[in-house]
Amino acid sequence: MVSLSRRLLKAIRADESAISSVEYAMMIALVGAGIIVATGDLGGAVSNEMTEAVEWFDEGCGNDGHGDGTGGGTGDAGPGKGGENTC
Repeated sequence: MVSLSRRLLKAIRADESAISSVEYAMMIALVGAGIIVATGDLGGAVSNEMTEAVEWFDEGCGNDGHGDGTGGGTGDAGPGKGGENTC
């Protein structure tokens, strides 16, 4: 009976495939967590850029505040003059 127990313990110690599987599972979990964090950060950055772009268009495409961005022009000023939005 003792010899059977010793052989069983020796076999369990020699089998390291379970340990390798756990290590691979931990690495996959770590990579997955990194992807989730990176995706969240990227999504936030894209959202901020889109918000800035919308605000830029709402302010008249960065035309130094001249004109109201309605495209109304004044008199014979022609296209792109006198408050016309030239975006």
